[in-house]
Amino acid sequence: MKRIAPLIMFLAGLICISACGGSDSKDSYVVGIATSSGTGTGPGTGTGPGTGTGTGTGTSTGTGPGTGTGTGTGTTTGSGQLTISPSSHKPAGTQAAVDKALAYLDATGGDIPEDGSGPTGKLVITSFCGLALMASGSTPAEGPYKDAIRYAANFVAANISFPGIQGVHNQSNWHVSIGAIFLAEAYKATGDDTYKVPLQESVTRLAEAQEPSWGYGHGPQTVCYSGYLELEIVSNWVITAMAAAEKCGCTLDQEKFTNAMKYVTDKCTAPSGSGSLTGGVFYSHDLIRDTSPCRTGGAIMALHLAGNTKHRDIMTTYLKGTGGYIHTGHGSASMGYLGGALGCLATDQETWDAFVKSFFQRILGHQKSNGSFPAFDGQPGTNSDIVCGPDYYYVTAILTLALQLDLGNLHFLAGRSSY
Repeated sequence: MKRIAPLIMFLAGLICISACGGSDSKDSYVVGIATSSGTGTGPGTGTGPGTGTGTGTGTSTGTGPGTGTGTGTGTTTGSGQLTISPSSHKPAGTQAAVDKALAYLDATGGDIPEDGSGPTGKLVITSFCGLALMASGSTPAEGPYKDAIRYAANFVAANISFPGIQGVHNQSNWHVSIGAIFLAEAYKATGDDTYKVPLQESVTRLAEAQEPSWGYGHGPQTVCYSGYLELEIVSNWVITAMAAAEKCGCTLDQEKFTNAMKYVTDKCTAPSGSGSLTGGVFYSHDLIRDTSPCRTGGAIMALHLAGNTKHRDIMTTYLKGTGGYIHTGHGSASMGYLGGALGCLATDQETWDAFVKSFFQRILGHQKSNGSFPAFDGQPGTNSDIVCGPDYYYVTAILTLALQLDLGNLHFLAGRSSY
């Protein structure tokens, strides 16, 4: 019953929000860029964002639902933008709790203490800390948290080239991809090549780390200590990093970028006709025993930011049907929350609002008096958050970021082609 209750709440939230009209916030921002196309004889139709009308043989473009009308043989195409407003369903006290968490992270000055996870762990945590502080509106150059952000960004820029621990414990793809997203954010805010140069080096390194399968492991070309190579969730962060770097003017290996997306859509997503699994994302192309709303959510956002709409319809339908299980996570429960939140944000306003209604109070209820968030939720015995040190900077940074995703302050969430 405890497992089913959040699902019922999430689905009920979707129904209620749809009926009540969703958020009434006046401020909004564009999340990503999406495209759609369709061909046919007679009325031209398409899926995804984009509307248009055409007569005879022609092409029409527009924004909104992907439908078009025409006579004769026509094609409709469109590119549209998903606009999200800060949710009006946030619990009372949300901003106060976020401010408290931000103060906790800021108190480090951007110098995150070692927690036993080694250099890769410190780079990942520092990057999430910087992103959480920047989500509030501060940058390395201005705002109340500028000093901590600048220190964190400079640390990541100077150390992201770390090759990782050699052997089965190499997890460098994590710090290179997540660190690259933070560097892209810092560069877009400042225009400082201190961040762009290592950003370019990082996405080049990620292209080289791609496996023959087109997927990614914890580390490049390295079977991990659990005996497998690829895990799809790393691909989500790699795609997001590459899309962010491209928007910063970095050069990408377009074939590797395309193949990274194909790994997710063609090899790891349950196709139509897969029953309740349809649209869900598997652990990897080899480990297909289960799907996860958290993993799927991260994939939805990554593909959306890269302008890839393949399987978007079935993936978002899957997320809407399983979103109530986001709190169960996999591995890291806090990363599960973030992946689920990103996917809900990239789906539509009502799905984001459903996430807010279902999980914000649950998250806030675990905040400690000092502003930090401890390890909670996840699957029994598998929540790696519990090994991230007694200060929980990892969990706090990730959840504080998730709580601010709809504020519109992060450049990397704006989409591949939107600026």
